[in-house]
Amino acid sequence: MKKLSKLFAILALFAILGGALAACGKTADKPEVEKPVEEEVVADEPKEEVPSEKGAPFTIGISNPFISGEYRTQMIDNLITINEEYKALGLTKDLVIENFDTDVAGQIEQLENLINAGVDAILVNPGDAVALNQILEEAVDMGILVFSIDQEIEAKGVINVGHNQYEFARISAEWLAENLQEGNVVQIEGFIGHPANNLRM
Repeated sequence: MKKLSKLFAILALFAILGGALAACGKTADKPEVEKPVEEEVVADEPKEEVPSEKGAPFTIGISNPFISGEYRTQMIDNLITINEEYKALGLTKDLVIENFDTDVAGQIEQLENLINAGVDAILVNPGDAVALNQILEEAVDMGILVFSIDQEIEAKGVINVGHNQYEFARISAEWLAENLQEGNVVQIEGFIGHPANNLRM
């Protein structure tokens, strides 16, 4: 139980800091926007508490299906930086990173690769709200801690870490309307089927 608690704490900080720092990574030249809802952790009760037998240092896997955006690039860079700090403390090993543009089938393959690599925990930024549930639940059943970062999904045993995407979009739209006041606005949609995109639209 103690090993599981330590790994859980490490993963929670990874998930929160990796996404939060990426979102705030380059704000010096941008106007202030009303602060969105604080990061929140929404956790389903894991089916079994099966911590890694070997304890620390833990091996953590990352699954990211989009690399075309600056946010995702910064997110991966932040996770690598954070991991170096934990490695120096003897808590983690090198990250196992699956990071390339792909579809649902490709992300399932990413997750299978991480499971086969024997990781103790997975941070996944899901490209679909439901299609990854089966493979993620399989990982949970194997005793792997799984955190969904930035996007909320309903896979049993997966811990969701992220902000309120609907409120994020609402606050951003209100700020734009108040500051622009008049003019033409073009709405650009993100990746179709992506959980955050669905909520923001």
